[in-house]
Parts: sequence; C-alpha cells; structure tokens
Amino acid sequence: MILNMSSWLVTKCPLSKHQARMVTKLRIYSTFILNGNCIIFSLFFLSYGKYLGVTTGSNAMLVAIADAIGPREQFEPVFQDGSTALLGVNNCFLSADPHSGDVLFTSQQAKSEEMVTVSIDVHNLYI
Repeated sequence: MILNMSSWLVTKCPLSKHQARMVTKLRIYSTFILNGNCIIFSLFFLSYGKYLGVTTGSNAMLVAIADAIGPREQFEPVFQDGSTALLGVNNCFLSADPHSGDVLFTSQQAKSEEMVTVSIDVHNLYI
C-alpha cells in the first residue's frame, strides 16, 4: 500500500514549485500489522531506503533514518467521520508546520490540519 503523503504535504505546507515537484515524486510504502484491536503500520521511504519514524525530543519530527522497524517507526491510523489521522508513538498526531514545512507529531488532537489521504496502488497490493 502507498501512503499518499506527497499530496498532503503539498496542500499543508507552503512549498516552492521545485519542492512541490520533488514531493509529488515520493513513494512511501506501508506494512499493516494487526495489534490487538488496532492496526499498526510502518512506512518505508523508497527514495532513501529507510523507515520513517518519530524523533525523540520536543519537536517529534518525522524522519527517514531507521534501518529496521521499532516502536518509533509504527503509526496507528485513527478514523473519524470518514477522515484519517496518524497517531505516533508519542500519542500525538501527524501535522505540518506551515512556516517551516516540517512534518511533526505534536498535535494532541486530530483537527482538520492533521487529516491525511491514504491511497492504494492496486498494482502493488500484496495480501
């Protein structure tokens, strides 16, 4: 499955035209794992060959530095009213800083700014 984070980033962050073109070329593959009553998934950033994870500290940025999946590389989708938000290991939701363009896990509530679009590429779907 592919997380369509590129379109979310383009609409949530004030990017230059060059940055927007680069972001729209990103491919992020995910793996879904059933964990009790919830679904946990990891994200693999194909461009860097690394897993996406949440940094430690107050900023809790989304970064692509991990070679393996650990707790910081697992995200829980939260569904409400037909929308989806991503919850990180720090119990905060994924959002973007409109000034810096950083993608962070700092919001404790899922508002409209934290909603993401998940799309499926049926040609690469493995069950």
